[in-house]
Amino acid sequence: MNPARLALCILLAVPSLPAQSGATAPLDGLSILQKMGQQYAAAQSWYFVATEEQTMTNDYSRTWKKTVMISAATGNKYHYEGHSETGSAFHISDGRTAWDVHPEEHAYTREPAPDNGYEPPRTTPFNESAALHAFGLRTEFATFSAHYSAATRLPDETIFQNGIAIPCYVVQVNTTPRRGPVMAGASRNETLWIDKSTWAVLRTVSHEKSFMLAGSAQIPLAIDAVTTWTTAELNTALPEALFHFDPLPDVKLVAKFSDRILGVDLTGQTAPEVHLVGADGKTAPLSSWRGKPVLLDFWATWCAPCVEGLPWLAQLEQEAAPKGLVLLSIDEDEDAKAAGTFLAQHHYTWPNTHDTGSIGQAFGELGLPLLVLIDAHGRIVFDQFSEDGLRKALAGLGPQFASLDRADNPHPAPPPSH
Repeated sequence: MNPARLALCILLAVPSLPAQSGATAPLDGLSILQKMGQQYAAAQSWYFVATEEQTMTNDYSRTWKKTVMISAATGNKYHYEGHSETGSAFHISDGRTAWDVHPEEHAYTREPAPDNGYEPPRTTPFNESAALHAFGLRTEFATFSAHYSAATRLPDETIFQNGIAIPCYVVQVNTTPRRGPVMAGASRNETLWIDKSTWAVLRTVSHEKSFMLAGSAQIPLAIDAVTTWTTAELNTALPEALFHFDPLPDVKLVAKFSDRILGVDLTGQTAPEVHLVGADGKTAPLSSWRGKPVLLDFWATWCAPCVEGLPWLAQLEQEAAPKGLVLLSIDEDEDAKAAGTFLAQHHYTWPNTHDTGSIGQAFGELGLPLLVLIDAHGRIVFDQFSEDGLRKALAGLGPQFASLDRADNPHPAPPPSH
């Protein structure tokens, strides 16, 4: 070869060498998930708005449900919100005050903000499930890759979020390389779309083959879910409005949420003003008994536990009336005269009011029986159905009622009837 041409070839080839030596291998699926997890774990602030639509099918059924989740946090401020078929819940803090809200109960609590951020309850009521999922969104993706020993990178795609085209990595995982125990006969695969610039997850699609147990038989069930993030921000400035709560007029402050299935626990609140109609047809507001403790017994003649509880209620009234307690019963019978006739036949002499629904509604009564104890100042101090619990609440009204607490010899009340 001509020496001049050889020298020219060498000169032309040399500039490409640094580029070749500095080139990096394309990211594989697991590396992308690990990089994503690192971004979520290191995030100092985040704001997610996600909607999941899930369909469960087998040969004889098809069910669909939607869950909406909002998760936002920065510093000691947070906002976790969830809506699903089992109800809704909000958990919000501006760093000074924390509000927990149950919209369907038209109730909220207010406490000083916790030092270490929001802590979910040890037991999760149905209406809290979606909010709990929202709370766990960041951790879910921060630890996602740890559950898999391998992942498949699919061709990159561009998806549109709020009208903006966003280039995404696309990664798929399935049951085979998943670490930990896997239920025999079940399988699952999931695909994630991950923003190439922010490493935030923008979409997930999963398909699961599972089953329901019917005795020793396994009934096949397919579960398909699509989750879309309309907002997925890591380490950005967040709107202050996310971290403040202004209650609507029909949402009331409560000391605690009810842990019952019979509606909101009104303990600690001022008793609502209702009007009671006596057997003589005269109407009196509940507040007319202010200055004395009042026990309201919500009942009906068709409610077996209500009727079974009348003897011990009569015994309690005999003990407590001389000390100042006023017992008033409120019946939920369809026939306005049935309850009064029943009480008279069985020689129960306390006043009874027939309720057409407004009184029970004012007290959040969703099932019978229900006992509501109101102190002399009009504050509700007991709101459930239990003789032992009622006697303890009565004993707390003052020294004159202390002897009514018979904790050493309780008379269990029958369970509520719906």
